[in-house]
Amino acid sequence: MSFREHGVMSRRRKIATWTSAAVAAAAISASLLAGLVSPSAQASSAIPAQVIGRLNAYALAFARQSGDATPASVVAVKTTQQEALQAVSPDNTVPRGARLPVYLIVMKGKFAIHFPVPRGSHEPTGRSLSVMLSATTFQLIDVGLGNHALSTSLHRLGPVFKLAR
Repeated sequence: MSFREHGVMSRRRKIATWTSAAVAAAAISASLLAGLVSPSAQASSAIPAQVIGRLNAYALAFARQSGDATPASVVAVKTTQQEALQAVSPDNTVPRGARLPVYLIVMKGKFAIHFPVPRGSHEPTGRSLSVMLSATTFQLIDVGLGNHALSTSLHRLGPVFKLAR
């Protein structure tokens, strides 16, 4: 699991932030997974109807715990881990064999990831929050927070579904 924050930050601060964010994201994920585990994922790129409600509940709970109970927009797409990572953070290295099917949820709002940060640092905040979940287990794989729109249109990854509003 990793945390991706867009912006200028020293390497040491990024590492400390990523480490703290990983712990916080794991805690958030564990609290959200109750009742959301084991949807039956299909091989197609469409998100099964029975999964939409689960994604919606997960997204809203994650947004609420990240400081925005009513995000301006929430969309989801089923894709591969590799494609999702490239869409969210094209400058980062993508692990080889990252073909795991995932759900990528992208939200717009005002978010802050709440966790202890190094002295003199501020909690990461941003207007765009992305959450990547395994399509087979619903486990949290990656969280991204930034202030910029994605460099790739989600429509290039597959059918995009609007969630909560």
